[in-house]
Amino acid sequence: MPLQKKLLFLYLLISPFLFFAQNQFGVKIPTSNDGNVCQPCNQAIKSKPRSVSFRADSDANNNIFFEVTDKNWLNTFLKGSKDGFMIDIASKERYDCALETLPASKYGLIGRTLPPVWKGKLLPKLKKHKNGRYRAIIGKVPSDLIGKDLEFNIYFIRNNFFCFYSRVYNIRGAKLGLIDSGMFLDTITFTSDIKTKTLKEGFKMKYKTLDFVIPFEKNKAIYSEVDIKPLYDSLRLTDFDIKTIDIKAYSSVEGSTERNLELQNQRASSIANALQSFQKPTIKTSIETTENWVEFFNDIEDTPYASFTALSKKQIKSKLMGTTNQKLEPYLKNHRKALVSLELEKKDPYKEMTSEVLYNLFVNAVQEKSLNKAELIQSTIFERIKGNEIGVKDLEKLKVPSSKEFAKLANKNVSFSFLINKSFGIIAFDKLKEIEKLLPKNGHIKYNLCATQLIIWYNNWKKIDIKKLKNDIHNLKNYGIPSTLINRLLINYHLTNVRFSIQSNDTKLRESSLKQAYGIYNNVNLSDSDYLNLANYLAAFGDKENAVSMLNQRINKIDASEDLLFYYLNLTVTNSANTESNIYRAAMLNAFDKNKKRFCKLFDSYKTEHGITFQLLEDLYLRKMYCENCNK
Repeated sequence: MPLQKKLLFLYLLISPFLFFAQNQFGVKIPTSNDGNVCQPCNQAIKSKPRSVSFRADSDANNNIFFEVTDKNWLNTFLKGSKDGFMIDIASKERYDCALETLPASKYGLIGRTLPPVWKGKLLPKLKKHKNGRYRAIIGKVPSDLIGKDLEFNIYFIRNNFFCFYSRVYNIRGAKLGLIDSGMFLDTITFTSDIKTKTLKEGFKMKYKTLDFVIPFEKNKAIYSEVDIKPLYDSLRLTDFDIKTIDIKAYSSVEGSTERNLELQNQRASSIANALQSFQKPTIKTSIETTENWVEFFNDIEDTPYASFTALSKKQIKSKLMGTTNQKLEPYLKNHRKALVSLELEKKDPYKEMTSEVLYNLFVNAVQEKSLNKAELIQSTIFERIKGNEIGVKDLEKLKVPSSKEFAKLANKNVSFSFLINKSFGIIAFDKLKEIEKLLPKNGHIKYNLCATQLIIWYNNWKKIDIKKLKNDIHNLKNYGIPSTLINRLLINYHLTNVRFSIQSNDTKLRESSLKQAYGIYNNVNLSDSDYLNLANYLAAFGDKENAVSMLNQRINKIDASEDLLFYYLNLTVTNSANTESNIYRAAMLNAFDKNKKRFCKLFDSYKTEHGITFQLLEDLYLRKMYCENCNK
């Protein structure tokens, strides 16, 4: 199974001493009088190899089965005749929001319990299954539970004592990939963010992006040209048009949610309309509106109102009235704002010309050695490729002489092709090697050679001298390449080492490479996509603690990406201690506000596409949040 598609199963281990000293089917709950009867079982689980996993589930014929990846490990784990397990069948009906409280658990068991399955009867039944795992049929789904939303927990038994309760969580890792190292055109140019395949940053004097914040006055909904003109004038857009406007509008949390979102949409639209009034080219606009729960939770953490974080949204809104509202206004006023991002496009004298005319003009500019004109035409062609108006192969029509004078133009052609389509890696590398001969001391070309080699090595397209590559990356400092960009390449070098250490089963190399990648990430300006890729590597290969620590820097920012937030929740939401933290609750609300539907699906069965487990709703805070926001 491809590594990036592998499902990670985590096991919740519950201390048996929390339960009553009674028995079920003759199996006893250990007490302090029983000594360390469960210690060998606990130790065996803790030292279980990562490659070993087990689960219980049902098939299409309502047979309940047990599966394990390693039969020999199970044989070692279950030692005596009174070693085995019980299946605890959990139904989502238990979490019906119409119930005021959860039904009481019995001996820690939350569902329908099947009789024990002992080692002597289990092991002979285990047969190699088609997925490479060992499977044994151990029972039938009770007739009254057939057709219901069920999950299957395992309670391990040692010497006839309940010892370990295993609850399965289906936690899907994100697709493994490298962080974005970019390529040098005129300046460093990075590839797309998580969702798009277009270039985020532009080419020489072609694009620039401006980000700023517009505060909203309380109860003011309309922004006119008079309000926006000082901002527009400050941009000094003599040579640029606004190509796109991305507005994320936030309201403070008091008052009606529906009215808040309506007001924010009016405000954002009025800002966009006011900006549009200053230019003729139509501005493509995207608007997102939400209540600013993230900053509200962050700001009240050390105030007398910190206890509000334990309440539901509805309860908080009911308290944000009268005197309380007035006392919190110094915070609330900072929560009403719009984060505005403008993509500016340099006014293009070639905009109305056909591509064929541009190709001819480029050839003429090259023949006349008019490099500035050739660069402007090249940028216009790049933009048309970016907008899918023409194909990337059309760059072949921009013929560039093989000479030192035109080497930078050639580098831009090759590097742009690679940014658009990484599968051009080998071709790009070979062409860049030829260009390097023309400009042997050019740091930008040397950087691009390192970046392309990393992609070639990562995809195993061609044998790479990795020792030389590492030296070449370090030597970039001698050619004026900033250390932050060198560190980007080094992170990718170490992550690729991790990838290939799996094939060679070199645990020492894998751990060393992960440690080195994590050790330098703070010296790099990472995007959310980069954070996601690096954290995914750490978590997938046993360093979940550092993965979470790294993501903690971003999860409470209102501009944190949706994918980053949900990946973080996947890593952490199974730990019920997290939901007691105000900071964590703010992160959950941040994710909810980004995508309500996706958030609610986390609480579906582990057998569904996006579900972790509906047993997350054992956590009373999560159940309250789910029932308030998802049960509609």
